[in-house]
Amino acid sequence: MRAYLDTNILIAYFWSHYFGSDRRETNEIKLIKQGILKEYELVCSTFSSIEIYQHFRDYYLLDKVIKSGYGYRGFLRMKSHHEVTETERNRIYEMLDDFENQDGINLYKVEKISDDFLFTITDYIGGDIDFFDAIHIRTAIELECNFFVTRDADLRRRYDQLIKKKIITEPMKITTIKGFLAKLKT
Repeated sequence: MRAYLDTNILIAYFWSHYFGSDRRETNEIKLIKQGILKEYELVCSTFSSIEIYQHFRDYYLLDKVIKSGYGYRGFLRMKSHHEVTETERNRIYEMLDDFENQDGINLYKVEKISDDFLFTITDYIGGDIDFFDAIHIRTAIELECNFFVTRDADLRRRYDQLIKKKIITEPMKITTIKGFLAKLKT
């Protein structure tokens, strides 16, 4: 089985694995450990790395915005007034390198994006799939993944709508972490 993991799973794993003081084994950790152990083929892409970088950059910037006297609501307006330090940037890069270089992590490195790829994700966006989700889904389909695993229930619903409308015709299934872990047991 080949499964593309949505970035929301990877971010939850990063929080638990790299920042968590509580070392309980979450479903995200179980899922990624099983991929590292090659119980299935775990696939992600440089698009995932970009989103992870952006998430943790925003985490550091949010902390600075709050410390400067603004709340969460002021974040988008005020984040451009702050910078991520070299230490913080290096921490993010170290986490990404550590994750991406583990045996069992199949990182698809995007070198070129075709016009067909762009036209297809435009169709997905027209079906209410957001930009990065559309990129991940199309990448997973092009990499011939059997499963797309996500924590996003709304994305699963919207994906099913695109299948019903025949915008997506490839045989990839979208599932939850628990659903995929159950499939691995059978």
